[in-house]
Amino acid sequence: RSQGVTVRDNLIYHSNQPAFRRFDDPSTCIALNNEEGFDTDATVTDVVIEQNIFVGCKRNIGLWRSEGSGMPIENVRIVNNTLVNATSNKDLANAIGLFVAPGNFQNIRIARNVIVQAQGVLVMAPDNLAVTFRRNAWSAVPDPVAQSDSDSIGNFQLQNPNAPLVPGTVQPEWYIPVATSTTVLNNLGATDFYQPRSWQLPTPKRVTN
Repeated sequence: RSQGVTVRDNLIYHSNQPAFRRFDDPSTCIALNNEEGFDTDATVTDVVIEQNIFVGCKRNIGLWRSEGSGMPIENVRIVNNTLVNATSNKDLANAIGLFVAPGNFQNIRIARNVIVQAQGVLVMAPDNLAVTFRRNAWSAVPDPVAQSDSDSIGNFQLQNPNAPLVPGTVQPEWYIPVATSTTVLNNLGATDFYQPRSWQLPTPKRVTN
C-alpha cells in the first residue's frame, strides 16, 4: 500500500539461497499490492519504478490485486528498468519477468524497459486499457497485450546475463548491452533508448535476497 514512492537506481537480485526463498522459490524482486488486513483505506498510488536492474527473482516485478478486492492501484510508472531471467525452482511457467494480475488498475504505464528471459515467461498481463505498454525491448515476442508498434525484439547480447548470482559479486555492468547488440543498433538507437539508464549513473545500491 505504498503511496508517493520512487524506487530508482537499484541493483536487486535473488541469490536463490534457501534462507531467502518463499515457498521454496525465489521471492519477487519488487511487488505492489493492496493487501487485505490493513486498518487503513490507503491504496497503492503515485509510485515510480525507474532505472533499476532486477535479476533472478520468481517475478522480477509484480503488480497484484488483493484477493477479491476492488481497491485500485493507480498512477504507477515503470520505466527504464532492466529485468533479467526471472526463475522458479519448481516450474518455469511461474518464472515471470513482468507480472500484472487482473485487477482494478488506473493509469499504469510500462515503457522503455528491457525484459530478458532465457527461459520462463517474459510477461503476463491482463487486457486492460488502464495498463499501457510502450517502447519496451523484449528478448522474444511478448503476448499481444504487452506489444506496441515501438517495441524492440531480439537478442540483446547483454554483457554477462547468465553469471551466477553470488552475493557481493554481482555487477550492474553485466546487464549492459554490448556495442553490437541489435537493441543498440536498431531503430530505437543507443542515445534514444538508453539515456538515462542506471549504469550511466552512480553505482546502484545493491539489494540481495
